Amino acid sequence: MIGVEAARVAQLVASFEAVDRRMADLPVYNRALTVEAVGFRALEYGLLGIVITPWFLSVLLLPVEAPERSAWTPGAKIPLTLPAGSFEFIAAHDTVCGDYAACSLFSPVFEFDSQAVARLVAEAAMDVLFRPGAAAGDAGAEGAEPTPIRSPSGLGRRGLVGGPPAATAVAG
Repeated sequence: MIGVEAARVAQLVASFEAVDRRMADLPVYNRALTVEAVGFRALEYGLLGIVITPWFLSVLLLPVEAPERSAWTPGAKIPLTLPAGSFEFIAAHDTVCGDYAACSLFSPVFEFDSQAVARLVAEAAMDVLFRPGAAAGDAGAEGAEPTPIRSPSGLGRRGLVGGPPAATAVAG
């Protein structure tokens, strides 16, 4: 990342570190985790990466330029298409880091017994988000069965970015 992008991610981390001090006594807080930004990369419309906190692990989008206020009203749904598929982000605003949008992967985060495991899952999720068709279970070849990608916590790629598959799902 270049200077402006790194500064934007640093602001985001600082914002969640400030929130961290207020969250520490709540029952959703996992003391094994700390605030960390993982895998942020520049896209044409902003910076995308994952933030680990002791209460959530989410994909976050930081706009590079000031977004249109109508589209980035806190709570507004923002559709984003990545190589893995389409995802819905929720807009938010913070006085330290400004506007951002989040797509939750885990909340709370009691599945993780260490920062290292949470980081591995975040890195794997970023890889999946940029693999064409991964969220939809695209096998890459017609009729081929997709190879499951397993995170350290045992979740497959669908669990990383789209939640667990439905029990009644039929491959087709």
